[in-house]
Amino acid sequence: MKGMFVWLIAAGLVASLARDALSQSPQAPPRPRPPDAVRTPQPRSIRPAAADSVRLLARQIETLKARHQEDIRQFESLHALALEEKATRTAQRVTELIQRRQMDYQSQLAALEKRIERIGKPDAPAAVLADPNAPAAPAAGRAAPNFTLAGFDGRAVRLSDLRGKIVVLEWCNFACPYSIYHYDTKLTMVTLAQKYQAKNVVWLAINSTHDATPQANRDFAQAHKLPYPVLDDSAGPTAKSYGALTTPHMFVIDPAGRIAYEGAIDNAPLGAVPAGQEYINYVDEALRDLIDGKPRVGIARTIPYGCAVSYPQ
Repeated sequence: MKGMFVWLIAAGLVASLARDALSQSPQAPPRPRPPDAVRTPQPRSIRPAAADSVRLLARQIETLKARHQEDIRQFESLHALALEEKATRTAQRVTELIQRRQMDYQSQLAALEKRIERIGKPDAPAAVLADPNAPAAPAAGRAAPNFTLAGFDGRAVRLSDLRGKIVVLEWCNFACPYSIYHYDTKLTMVTLAQKYQAKNVVWLAINSTHDATPQANRDFAQAHKLPYPVLDDSAGPTAKSYGALTTPHMFVIDPAGRIAYEGAIDNAPLGAVPAGQEYINYVDEALRDLIDGKPRVGIARTIPYGCAVSYPQ
């Protein structure tokens, strides 16, 4: 039972980005809309660059559907186990988690579908992807948006001041199990930052969670002995300018200030490497390519995984 409760706490963090849901009967957890029933809008004749964006968004939708289906399956298994053990309060809590996860899924799905519909309009302007209500990441090779953010110590960090260095941006949320995994279970971020610290690489964690505080960032950094700052973007403008979608969502910026890589930290959400594949740390690969002087990284973009960035409502 103790192990189950620990798992429930972690599962609850997955749904923490959605709004509070109304309590429901523990005997009737809400059923999610089958992912296959969601139709991805098909845009009409569009620009080649926009077509690439549509394909990326379509892949993000498919990833979102698959992850949601697996989350709901695990939640329902926990719900059934709680009922079997007559843990009524636990069953009620799981029901609430299912409801919240469903709301979060529908919100993310609607936002992605809206973006595809907007891109698909024949007269859609090139700047449509910069809509602050529908952030989209700048394409690899484009100039990285400048920003000035304060760390938990109050010191301002300006991206423009780091020109000439390789900069890694890590979007994080310390209430998200996908972020926490890389700190508590596997020291992915700290190990990688230390590996390249003496090789002209600057690592910056950015917390854009709407209710994050500098003190919470400080507490986490001190508890985990982070060798890099956690910057406060709780109002969300920097995350929106980069199109940060998830935590973690990674960006690698080359010495000239261009985005060399953006996407997932690796190909193993919560440590699960896809069947038939070897583990790949995409950021490690990108940093190695840049340090070796290659004109471009081998893999410039992947689909990020994790919890949705919790933008202010």
